[in-house]
Amino acid sequence: MNSPLLNLHAFISQLTPRTLTLKELQKADFDNWKSFLEEESGQVKFEMIVNLLGSAPLQEKQVWLAALQDQLLLISNQFNQYLFRERRKWESHPAAGMIRTHYLHSLSSIEDLLDFITSDFARFQNSHSRVSDFRLRRVIPELRQQVRELKTSLSASAVSPALAGMVIIGLSNLLKKDLSVYGISYVSGFCSKCHKITGINDEQLDALMVSMDFNQPDFYLAKIQQIDQHLYDINGLHEQVEFILNQKEKLLRKQIASGYRLHPLLPSIWDDLCQYFNEKEQALQAMLALRRAALKDKRSSEESFRVLSLLTVPQLALFFRIQLEKGILIKEHIHDVFNFVAMHFYTEKTLFISSGSLQRKSTDVDFPTALKLWDTLSGMLEWLDEHFSVRNYQRSL
Repeated sequence: MNSPLLNLHAFISQLTPRTLTLKELQKADFDNWKSFLEEESGQVKFEMIVNLLGSAPLQEKQVWLAALQDQLLLISNQFNQYLFRERRKWESHPAAGMIRTHYLHSLSSIEDLLDFITSDFARFQNSHSRVSDFRLRRVIPELRQQVRELKTSLSASAVSPALAGMVIIGLSNLLKKDLSVYGISYVSGFCSKCHKITGINDEQLDALMVSMDFNQPDFYLAKIQQIDQHLYDINGLHEQVEFILNQKEKLLRKQIASGYRLHPLLPSIWDDLCQYFNEKEQALQAMLALRRAALKDKRSSEESFRVLSLLTVPQLALFFRIQLEKGILIKEHIHDVFNFVAMHFYTEKTLFISSGSLQRKSTDVDFPTALKLWDTLSGMLEWLDEHFSVRNYQRSL
């Protein structure tokens, strides 16, 4: 006995618009058409139940069902082509109304089999299989509406336009002709979870994107830029390592929502961030090791070439920036200057200063830092006047 799918393939070859228009179709032909579909569809369902509820290994069942899905998708798309793209070939036939009705019925029968897989055997189905062309006509507008509603909701929230834009673009990119069963689930699931967060902000949306593995490349880049910016604001290398370890621990505590990933064929955002944290930690630890080794090589005792400054790191940075700007130190060697300061100075709160942070803070100066240094420099002028009486000294011309 032939397989029900082979029977369906043979049957569909007899239902091309060209074949039908060459026949004088009777009511009995359409009755046979309908009854054949019902019988063979029933047989396909029976085969699924027998094969998927049997004792075969899980992988074997998944492979078998994936092949079945592909064949059903092919048949559905073929009927869809007959009904819509090739309708001019049959719409002038005397029985055009019945042809259209039975093409629709055929599509409905095949789509019912695909829905049966999703509802009863989701565990075995290939969720990355494409959605049929017929279903796309209904699903794409529905999903686009969900994305539009989400866009409106995020625009009215405290979420930044940049982050909201990443979400909308990422979800919209899924809504294409090659949309998969999984893609439908992801878009609907993301929109639903987002709407459930009351008063959503950047932090909450960011957490949702990580938990649902929103592995859009621009989201990853934004994440690491945000972390790098935070690192620049941390003065000490030890503190930078501590920050990275804390971020890594927080990430490890976040569970990726089971089965979700925006782009299934791309690496997980979780894996990418973990790798970034590992590499950043290793780089900072290597920098600390080099700094310790350099100090050990260049001094005979621990304090010989390291000076404790009572200035804070931002004040120290500004102090040396002034010397560079006023020509006391050579401006062309600015990078070397801040490397030297970071290596040979430390503060009460920062044992090992980050040269990158020091150089950045020399230009990103807040007013309290400038005011404190002004007071310090004013005190230095007072000292000079007290000891050398230079305030009222008039230079001879």
